[in-house]
Amino acid sequence: MGGNLENSMMLFADIRLSFLQNSAVRLLPTFRRLWLDFVTCLLAIFYARDCSGRAQHTNSVGLAKLTFCKWLRLLYLPRLILFVLCGSLAQCAFGDGIPTVKEVVERFDIAQARAETIQAPFSLTIRRTLLQTPTITRGTLYLSGSDCVHLTFAPPEDLIIHITPKALVSYSPSEKKGEMLKIGPIKNANRKFLGLGQQLSFLSDFFKLEVSESKDISGTILVTLKPRSISLKKRMDVLQIWIDRETYLPKRLNWIERGGDAWLLELGSLQINKAIPASILNFAVPKETPMRSQFSFFATRKK
Repeated sequence: MGGNLENSMMLFADIRLSFLQNSAVRLLPTFRRLWLDFVTCLLAIFYARDCSGRAQHTNSVGLAKLTFCKWLRLLYLPRLILFVLCGSLAQCAFGDGIPTVKEVVERFDIAQARAETIQAPFSLTIRRTLLQTPTITRGTLYLSGSDCVHLTFAPPEDLIIHITPKALVSYSPSEKKGEMLKIGPIKNANRKFLGLGQQLSFLSDFFKLEVSESKDISGTILVTLKPRSISLKKRMDVLQIWIDRETYLPKRLNWIERGGDAWLLELGSLQINKAIPASILNFAVPKETPMRSQFSFFATRKK
């Protein structure tokens, strides 16, 4: 039995080291050491318990070894209790750690695929470098995968925005005027990177992704996307996406252009896979509406 126990301890030790060295386990250095001590405590206590149990039924365990095992138990049992009591405090203080870019991309893409539709109230804060006071508008966002993003602004804002992979459309119901900017494989292609309804794996082809702990919104991960190509760098400085740790869906997006203008979109409670009215999915500007070949939403608007 002693041989089996020693083999088991060696096996547990190998598993412990493999677990710590595995790249999938990204604990902070302090917690790597604490985890090592915790597993050592468990092994020592089980070993001491086994030796004490066998000593009661056989004389195969010498007095010195039995004394050593009792010393192990007395030494490590208080430490084990301390680890258990401090576990919750450590969790609150340090959280679950920051996942890797690869993990975030995979989880985000899976969550996006499961959410065929999303509806949510939004708040949009626009900051202009030439204006001291930011403008804040509100409304409802409708998202249908990567096929459609529809924003209906609440009064007094008179605006509807409808975005598809082929065009950016804005429409003013009261003025009965609209704009449409077509997106081609090359022409205006950089206008399609809005981070809404797009998978991070797709965006990673055009942006360099960085992952960090969010200091602004608790329970979120901040993904910072920096343009790779020269054409994108000329227009966009950075795109930031705050991702909910539980749902891995976006809670906030921030577009910052090269000149310093920024658009901060904050989403309220998300309604997942709720049917979106056909009038929104198939939105079309009324016929005979004057349309300009541009999309001035990301340009300074007169109020």
